[in-house]
Amino acid sequence: MDLYYRLNVFPIVVPPLRERKTDIPLLVDHFAAKYSKTNHKDIKRISTSAIDMLMSYRWPGNVRELENCIERAVILSQRWRYSRLPPADNASDGGNGQYRPGRDPPGGARGH
Repeated sequence: MDLYYRLNVFPIVVPPLRERKTDIPLLVDHFAAKYSKTNHKDIKRISTSAIDMLMSYRWPGNVRELENCIERAVILSQRWRYSRLPPADNASDGGNGQYRPGRDPPGGARGH
């Protein structure tokens, strides 16, 4: 309990990912490189349409959700396929922009 009060003297406020859209491409590059290496995949770049889709999503799970999404995309495909990413807010998920981990996005195709 004492540690909490010592650390709380100088609070650090980090805004949610949805308020830091410019961080998304950098984080995606980092996570893609990280999981490409650990999964022995050769992902050179991420398509503009994939980045646009990622930036249009609200990311209620913040950076952890983004990391899980990129890890899943790397694991499930030999090449980068934007259809493995969460649907955009206006996608066929009813417009609520929800990504459900462990399930394919509506109309998603499997990586080859």
